[in-house]
Amino acid sequence: MDAFVAFAAHLITFWAIFWCFAYVTFDHIQTFDSKKCLKGFNRTIVNQVFVTLPFLICFQQVYDFETPFEETFSSFTGKILVCLFVEEVLFTAIHWALHRYFYSQIHSIHHRWTDVCIFATLDVHPIEHLILNLFPIFAGPLITRLSFIGLVLWTYLATFNAIMTHSGIGPIHHRIHHWRKTRNFSALGILD
Repeated sequence: MDAFVAFAAHLITFWAIFWCFAYVTFDHIQTFDSKKCLKGFNRTIVNQVFVTLPFLICFQQVYDFETPFEETFSSFTGKILVCLFVEEVLFTAIHWALHRYFYSQIHSIHHRWTDVCIFATLDVHPIEHLILNLFPIFAGPLITRLSFIGLVLWTYLATFNAIMTHSGIGPIHHRIHHWRKTRNFSALGILD
């Protein structure tokens, strides 16, 4: 049951942030291709239902959703910083490997978007969604034994970052990545 609660929280968070950024950034999309956006929208739904939900069901088997929030502010902050570090390292390494070894088979779907756009956020191959989007985000909470409340906050921050970096108004490092495709592989820009 907890996996379904986490999934519902993910859906609410993702789509609330998505539509807020959509409202703000539609005028930043240079060429609005409705067919491409619809394809990205559909692939996002498929990834959420057929990849994210099963992932959370499996994650529930190894993560204790009942972990109480009994952390001090400093230990909670430390755990979030570890999660940031783990995500940045794993995301950068996996993203680089996708470009180096699996670009045409997997990662090229995401790079159909030569400029960043919120519709590109989860417009990815299902394998990429699993190994690049989900695994790096959930590895940190597993390592740190982050509480459920911390997990919800952490996934909110990671979701916000993913949508913001594809919004066109976020940091420039990911826009450069979509233009050049040979650099800026990190999630936060720290390891670029």
